[in-house]
Amino acid sequence: MPKNKQDLRYLLSGLKVWGVVAVLAALVITGFYGFQGYRYWTAWSGEKSMSKEVQRINTKLSQEIPEVASTESNRERQEQRLKDMQSSYFQSSVGNIMKTVSATARKTNVELSSLSAGDPIYEPVGGLEYEVQGLTVTGEAPTQDLYQFIERLSNSMPVMEVAAITIGNPGEKATAQMQLAFYLSPRLVTEEEGAD
Repeated sequence: MPKNKQDLRYLLSGLKVWGVVAVLAALVITGFYGFQGYRYWTAWSGEKSMSKEVQRINTKLSQEIPEVASTESNRERQEQRLKDMQSSYFQSSVGNIMKTVSATARKTNVELSSLSAGDPIYEPVGGLEYEVQGLTVTGEAPTQDLYQFIERLSNSMPVMEVAAITIGNPGEKATAQMQLAFYLSPRLVTEEEGAD
């Protein structure tokens, strides 16, 4: 403890400088860490709002993904269905169709007098387009054999339509003229083609 006032003043003047330095250092340190705390708080709140935005986007994307997956799955199913249909449909030339008709006529005892093919047409049916080959068949046989000819021919071809039939002289020597349509090779119709 100082013995006089002058020593006390001298001691206090030395402490005053250190006190000012300590207060300034405390202010600098407090200011620095306060500023760092403020930066941390703004980064944390920004990260929190960005996390909410990311979560909102993920939720929205997860809701849309099943629709995309469903659409993709549906497209793949349609393509597989088309491949299955194409493999089951008769894919041949007019000559092969005529050979099949002639062979079926021989098996059913139908005597063909004429067999002629028209130009193929294309017919859209339910999102698919079919090549349709028309054939005019004229023959002679008992009526029962003519019906058997049509039945066997329709069983040997995936899709065949009897567009018209005229039977004259029903009985043992019936004559028939038939307009047959053979549906060949289906394919998907795109929206652009459907608009044309």
